[in-house]
Amino acid sequence: MRLSYACLLAMSVLASTTVASAEDKKSNDPSGTWRWEFDAQGTLIESRLKLERNGKTLSGTYDDQNVDADIENGKFDDGNITFDFTVDLEGNEITVSFSGQAEEDAITGQVDIGEFGEFPWEAKRATEPRDAAGDWELEIVTPDGQTLTPTVKLQYRNKELSGLYDSPLVGELPLSDVSLKDNMLKFTVRADLGGQEVVLDFSGKPRGASLKGEVEYDFAGQTGTVEFDAVRKKPKKKNEENKQDEEQKKEKKAQ
Repeated sequence: MRLSYACLLAMSVLASTTVASAEDKKSNDPSGTWRWEFDAQGTLIESRLKLERNGKTLSGTYDDQNVDADIENGKFDDGNITFDFTVDLEGNEITVSFSGQAEEDAITGQVDIGEFGEFPWEAKRATEPRDAAGDWELEIVTPDGQTLTPTVKLQYRNKELSGLYDSPLVGELPLSDVSLKDNMLKFTVRADLGGQEVVLDFSGKPRGASLKGEVEYDFAGQTGTVEFDAVRKKPKKKNEENKQDEEQKKEKKAQ
């Protein structure tokens, strides 16, 4: 009986989900952090772009060694990205306009700097720990047809990721071995069920409000791998968002 219960729990946690909408999968949500370099007359400029999509509207920030600006007129439609920002150059305001096509891990296009000309632009996704923070909701159908909705709660504090796995079956369990490297988020969930350990090793790529990957499971010597999808809940507490914005600004100044 214990084995069947452990098997049910593991399958409940691990069964493939289809939470991410067809629109999210098709549109290559550009939300997140992007980085690239370009040569400005012999000087290598490292740039960072942070984007957040709300429907067809994009908001975010751009920064490099010389510029720190909020983007304006951000739009996202059928994979096409456009936005701009203004910079002060020796007392003159210059509009810098970006346009490009978003793929899963790259954006390619053009940047128009007015009288200075138009240049190619290619950015690579560079997921940061803050991009993965939030409450990720899964929808899981058990072998007997029961629908469960566990949540993975990830926090980013003191430059580290930590979190909890919350399920009606087992309550809250701490995540272990949480890491983010090369755009890949990894964490482990361990549960003791009647003396039998269930180990779930998750790995996935955060893409804006969606998280897609796979999980390796081991329960009572039975192992395997299945895919999963998840979506991130929208934050409700504005005060917490403002606090995170302030922390982000402090980190940018320290870099």
